[in-house]
Amino acid sequence: MSSEPRGLRRPSPALLVAAIGAAAGAAFACGGSDLLLPGDIPAVTIAAVSGNGQTAPAGGALPAPLVVKATDGAGQPVAGLAIAWSVTGGGSLNTSSTATGADGRASVERILGPDAGTQKTTASADNAAGSPVTFTAIATAIELPAPTTTSITSVKPEPSTVFAPYTVAFTVTAAAPVGNPTGTVTVSDGSATCSASVADGQCALTPTTASDKTITASYAGDADHLPSSGSAQHHVDHVAAEASGPSSSDPVISQGQRVTFTTSVTPKVSVHGAPAPSGSVTFQRGACGAGGTLLSEKPIALDDEGRASFTTRELPVGTYLVVACYGGDSIYGAAASPGVPQTVLPKL
Repeated sequence: MSSEPRGLRRPSPALLVAAIGAAAGAAFACGGSDLLLPGDIPAVTIAAVSGNGQTAPAGGALPAPLVVKATDGAGQPVAGLAIAWSVTGGGSLNTSSTATGADGRASVERILGPDAGTQKTTASADNAAGSPVTFTAIATAIELPAPTTTSITSVKPEPSTVFAPYTVAFTVTAAAPVGNPTGTVTVSDGSATCSASVADGQCALTPTTASDKTITASYAGDADHLPSSGSAQHHVDHVAAEASGPSSSDPVISQGQRVTFTTSVTPKVSVHGAPAPSGSVTFQRGACGAGGTLLSEKPIALDDEGRASFTTRELPVGTYLVVACYGGDSIYGAAASPGVPQTVLPKL
């Protein structure tokens, strides 16, 4: 006796086939070309996009990253696919594993091994067609000694002052990956000089003159690296000076009477190792510069202690201020003294 529910009949095999065929036909008729049956799930494929066939010095970095792309059977990007990277021939990668992004791409950066010749990198993905993808690079031999670049990276303080040390920082880099340069760098501003190792990276100069200076750092080279040099600009200020109000041998005289004025020029702040100011002063009536009247016919040289004296009988009648005007030298800046009163009475 049949166990089927009453009123229901089992469809025949022929009827089932006809029904499936009709359904498929309806699907295609409705634009159902994207209909996927269980056995038609698209496979993932990985392929190289860029970075293959590059050349770089042995031990150096390839100029461009290595890039792969994962796509499905419809050519659409596949995100989140794990990519394992490995090298042969020496060298390294910035990472050994990546995952594809929304665009289906994954990349690494490659540093070649130390030996010249062909070096390979592979990208692998589990159960992906095209895996592993192989990238080939050519490592070129390095000619020794290799070129270098020497750079001054900072000068502090800026500006500096005469007889006050300033620090020059420098770097030396190799144009080819043959180890770090070693040896000595000499720094000069044209008058002062200091030296330090490449590893130390800085040394201090003590300037002895004030001016705009060109600082040069010169690397001597070593067995594997050629010499090089670099430069930078730096300004060294004068030490501030001051001139004392000139003393008068007689503050009140008659016209034609002899009188002597004396002044001293000294640093405003004591500077260790600095000599006494040199150069010359002039004595003027009223003020220094265009606002005053020259009393001394020519500049008066300072002695070894920074002093100068001026003697005259030619002062005009009247009461006025006399000032000493220092012109400065290679160390000290110009200075004007306070005025001191001088009275010259008419002849009786």
